[in-house]
Amino acid sequence: MAHHQGYTAKTNAALQTLAKLDADAAAKPIDELLQGLDKLPAEVQGPLRNAGGGYVNHALFWTVMGPGCGGDPAGPVGDAIKARFGSLEKFREDFSTAAAKVFGSGWAWLYVDTTGAAPKLEICATPNQDTPAMEAGKIPILGLDVWEHAYCKSLQLNALRIASHYVHYGRAFAVKGFRFGRQLSRFP
Repeated sequence: MAHHQGYTAKTNAALQTLAKLDADAAAKPIDELLQGLDKLPAEVQGPLRNAGGGYVNHALFWTVMGPGCGGDPAGPVGDAIKARFGSLEKFREDFSTAAAKVFGSGWAWLYVDTTGAAPKLEICATPNQDTPAMEAGKIPILGLDVWEHAYCKSLQLNALRIASHYVHYGRAFAVKGFRFGRQLSRFP
């Protein structure tokens, strides 16, 4: 958790610098800033991408993962995962494959893509502290931090174990305001 505190401190420092350069931009939510990094002053783009991304990613990570939180997602959340990926096993396999493809540090993600006609669950991997949230309409709901020192043959097994035993799926979907019924939809 110490590195999350570091991301928080560095993000706050970058936001203080941004406030001196562009007070209106500094008042925006961090997700909005991450989506518009190219429009921000050059001196804060790197710190916000790295530290701001790290802050956002880890805030989600600590909210939806923990000991004793695992098990199979049930009810509408489980139904949505099964509808999209065919089965929980296929979801876990695809998620583990995304994690194993990360070279060095990065993240494996389950996110909701709202850019199409209907919201859709997707899996991807990003390098470093990048997040799907850097693109409008892509809302991360589960992220797995993949560190260099974890990169080994057992990574796929570890990602599979994490997706099976440490994810609070109901919290993962609720934290971003999604509801599941016949279709994935945003809370009003």
